[in-house]
Amino acid sequence: MVKRLIFIFTIALSIHSNAQTAAADSVMQVVLEALTLEEHTVNGNVDSLLQKGSWEALAYWDMSDPKTVESLQEAVGDRYAFSGTEFMIQFIDPNNPRQIGLTVEGYFQRKGNFIELYKTETGPRQKLEIWYIDERYMVIESDGLRIFLTHENSYYLID
Repeated sequence: MVKRLIFIFTIALSIHSNAQTAAADSVMQVVLEALTLEEHTVNGNVDSLLQKGSWEALAYWDMSDPKTVESLQEAVGDRYAFSGTEFMIQFIDPNNPRQIGLTVEGYFQRKGNFIELYKTETGPRQKLEIWYIDERYMVIESDGLRIFLTHENSYYLID
């Protein structure tokens, strides 16, 4: 009887472990599909969604890499915030993921699916392209990288 219970317990643990792995794989597949979209997807008013609160980077895909789950990279949790005509990006300190390393602030203009970031009206501009946005998630592209962001806060930072 004890051997039978141990066997059933071992099978149950194996099934539970496989279910968790499958769930993680399916989440990664959803993130990959969002990062590799070929058409822009907007679910709601872009301006209000963009300015709803801070966005935190969770994953990215280098567009020169194959479109596979293995090509996804975990982001360090940089935060992007847009309010009125101003933006703020807080880059996580690579040596201490619990602290902000560098903060960049300036102005932005949204033109269709593009966001132009700049410090002065006549200065250089950085373009971000919005590929996906809804209440919880956003995908942006810049310099050959697609970045998956969320409104959820990471456990890395101490607010």
